[in-house]
Amino acid sequence: MDITVGFPLITGSKFEGYLNGRGVVRLRQIKYKYFSDKMLELWNLCYAFFAHRTEITTSAELKEYLLVKNFYVVFEAIIDELIGDKKDELPEDFKEQKDGKLVDHLYTYPGLIQADEEQRTYYIGDSKYYKIGGSLGDTSIYKQYTYARNIVQYNIDLWLNKKEGDPDPEVRLRDEVTEGYNIIPNFFISAAMKQGDYSYNHREIELTKISGKRNPEIKFQFKDRLFDRDTMLLSRYNVNFLFVVSLYARNKQAEKAAWKEEVRMQFRKEIRKVLEKEYSFYPMRSRGVDLDDYMTQHFRQLIGKVFTPFQDRSILTLAMHTPTGKNILTTEQAKLLATLRKDFDIDENYTLGKEPQLPPATDLQFMVTDYVLIGYYKDTTHLEWIADKKLYNVRAGKDRGSLDLSSSVFGARYLLLYGREGFHKFKLNPHKVRVWSKEELEKSGYGSARHDYYVVFFIEERITEGDFAAMDFDKDKLKSLLNRYGKDNANHDKGAIAVPFSELVNCKK
Repeated sequence: MDITVGFPLITGSKFEGYLNGRGVVRLRQIKYKYFSDKMLELWNLCYAFFAHRTEITTSAELKEYLLVKNFYVVFEAIIDELIGDKKDELPEDFKEQKDGKLVDHLYTYPGLIQADEEQRTYYIGDSKYYKIGGSLGDTSIYKQYTYARNIVQYNIDLWLNKKEGDPDPEVRLRDEVTEGYNIIPNFFISAAMKQGDYSYNHREIELTKISGKRNPEIKFQFKDRLFDRDTMLLSRYNVNFLFVVSLYARNKQAEKAAWKEEVRMQFRKEIRKVLEKEYSFYPMRSRGVDLDDYMTQHFRQLIGKVFTPFQDRSILTLAMHTPTGKNILTTEQAKLLATLRKDFDIDENYTLGKEPQLPPATDLQFMVTDYVLIGYYKDTTHLEWIADKKLYNVRAGKDRGSLDLSSSVFGARYLLLYGREGFHKFKLNPHKVRVWSKEELEKSGYGSARHDYYVVFFIEERITEGDFAAMDFDKDKLKSLLNRYGKDNANHDKGAIAVPFSELVNCKK
């Protein structure tokens, strides 16, 4: 039907463009140019027509677009939700550091050496969105090392500033006994897509192949000091870009949590492979030496090489750098291991993530940090009175044959009595040490006391079983120990002293 409208019509391809969306855009542009009721009604009719037409055209496939100038910021947010811990789950300053640096991804997870899940460390990550295969650059790498060093110091500060009654922090990076540092894994994660395979379903992450470089890479100041503050592990991974975007966009928290655990476990597994290729590990337990004393005596040989990664704090782990093969040691490493075998039980076939195969801890291994009171008894009658009354007393004072009121005296946990009838061992109550006057001592049935004051120890039980009960002592070595610790350092073979148990162990036959 021909209709005379009195103005030119929009026809052909231009009108097709109006039908496909241009009409809605154009009408919005001219909406406020009309004021009469008739023109406004006409505008509403036209807009209804083109809007309805546009809806029909696009309803088959609804599309949403997010336009951003710097997509790497979005990529960081995606990876952080899928991999990292939230800021409020971490200690203050760990993620937003005091020097202005912002850590992309940070979380706590079980460490690399032990099998148990309780001993944790920090994993520090950085996500990079750039051309696939692009170089990280030295700036990114050394920023990552700075993050790790800051976190080590912040963790030390947590322990130093902990008030009495506060719970312990979740992670301990520095070990007080060995002065070694737990391993902190660092990683970079970047986007990738397989050429010609643009699937959303590939959920795996893969170690990036870097020409001429090892991945993960180990940076160190000393090769043989894995547990050193300056030794860092750096891994680089690729992740399927399409998978992480689709997982992030879906509101399925269970799927996100499952993938987070999957990725964290894989990070730990891959880094362990490199450690086992580069190092040999030797869990070891003391056979009666005091660890503090031993570390002091062998500090230069052991610093950075030993750490206590297990819940059982009596077990140390020695790490040796052996890139040519497991247990293939240099002459110097072999000498150190031979020295340690004299005082430690060592698992020489240990695999990371397994429980160490060591003999069970003995009584002596738990006693090495305790103090023992070494005292004299005159005869069998005196010994029987001590055992019957469950009391042992020594004259209080600073002259020969007496005891000073020191922390070692009050902390004595065991009593070794020596005399003509041999050695006798007792367990003391360290919370019940008293200073009695001679009148108080006489009331206990002691008899006539000659001195004004006595240090009195209360006995819990006689020790007749176990390693301590079976231990025999060399009388000359014991006399030398008494003279060394006793008053005036001479002729103290009938007095009493309180010494670390490790000193008494040296007097064994």
